[in-house]
Amino acid sequence: MNPLNFSSVAKPQLIITQDYFYHLIESIYGQICWQIRLDYGQELCLEIGKKIPYHSQILSGEFKGEWQLGTRASDWAIYKKRHPTIRNSDLLIKSSDNEKLIKQEIAKINKQKIQKIEIVDLYYLFDFGLHSLIIPEQKTQDDLPLWELFMPDRQILEVYPNLEFQLHSQDEIA
Repeated sequence: MNPLNFSSVAKPQLIITQDYFYHLIESIYGQICWQIRLDYGQELCLEIGKKIPYHSQILSGEFKGEWQLGTRASDWAIYKKRHPTIRNSDLLIKSSDNEKLIKQEIAKINKQKIQKIEIVDLYYLFDFGLHSLIIPEQKTQDDLPLWELFMPDRQILEVYPNLEFQLHSQDEIA
């Protein structure tokens, strides 16, 4: 018997359609993004909706969003207007920019309501009214999702290249 031979339990996942994707996310519309931060590797983390206290003693006094949106191993950009293809839209910041500049600029999304999430051409568009977060369709390393959304019902929606969506429970073994 090899003591280093680990067995893994496959995580049950549901591959979903684009229509079901829109159905899953519709209740996020109108929710306020109350915190956006830059994480490891220029990944964005957005806390949206109700503030929920953590149950851990270590995180006492800290809160998470009812909805948590995180970019993964993907490029992203934030624009000042509603859509980057509209004439005269202004690029505010992108994931490859200087970290200090990113931290200054992403704060502009704080306190804005999420109006809509759309798939436009080969982009995922997160409309915050005055600003839009754009995540382009792209190849990722290590089969990571482009972005993921932790939802109030303890489900995780993962979005992969080629418009592939997976849904699974936060309670399942990873």
